[in-house]
Amino acid sequence: MLLITDVEKLTGYWICPKCNSHCIFKDSHFKRNKEAHEKTCMGDKVSLVTLENEANPYIPQFTKNKLYTYTFAHKLHYGPIRYYITYDFETRRLNNEILEPICVALTALLKDKDITISYYGNNFINVFINDLLKYGDIVRNDNIRNFKENIPSNEWNGELEKLVNNHF
Repeated sequence: MLLITDVEKLTGYWICPKCNSHCIFKDSHFKRNKEAHEKTCMGDKVSLVTLENEANPYIPQFTKNKLYTYTFAHKLHYGPIRYYITYDFETRRLNNEILEPICVALTALLKDKDITISYYGNNFINVFINDLLKYGDIVRNDNIRNFKENIPSNEWNGELEKLVNNHF
């Protein structure tokens, strides 16, 4: 979370409070330039963009994610995703531009159990992709079930259901 408490310190510019359109860089001539502008400034021009001098939170994960925004606005619990899949390919370098896959390991953390599988041999990538999709559906359903368990039943509605299904 980033709180902007002083816009002038953050940008290094002084913005005229009368006209909100004249900016002066804070350097060795700042005082002279500020006084010269204040003598001529009538405050007539009003810029469309005005920076606030109060602390505003900057939290892109809330503003860009609809599920975060909804749960935050309704004071609901949103915890981290508990179930996930990881995988690791092992390769051999044939030359500077080509890598040959040797094997892949998949680990899936599910609600009921942890699964670790190694794939190698002929056609192991196709088998790995099929298992990845299969366990991906299970992980998604487990995460949705976990999210529903942490939300009170009286707060559960169609809008939240739609957001959860789109998020996971």
